[in-house]
Amino acid sequence: MGETIWPGEYRRKVTRCKAMPVTSENLPQVAAWCGGHTWASAVVVPIYSDGKRGEDTAPIGSWVVQVGGVFRIWPAEAFTAEWTAVTS
Repeated sequence: MGETIWPGEYRRKVTRCKAMPVTSENLPQVAAWCGGHTWASAVVVPIYSDGKRGEDTAPIGSWVVQVGGVFRIWPAEAFTAEWTAVTS
C-alpha cells in the first residue's frame, strides 16, 4: 500500500481588512458603508459569491468585513479569533 498521509497544521494567511461591528447604535452607518440596508435589528449586506450577487443578514453582535471589494459577515467569536486590530 502507498504512503500514509496525515493531516497537517495550517495557519490562515490573513490580509488587512476593513471591518465594523454591528451594534444597535450603528445599524445605519454599517448599512451605508457596505451599500446595504437595515432590516429589523440587522443589516442586509450585499454578498458576491461565484460571480453572483446576493444578500446576507448581519445581526447585532456580528462583524461586517471587507477584503478587497467583497463584504462578508463574521460571527463575533470567529472575527476576534481570526483578526487582530492594526495599530499602525
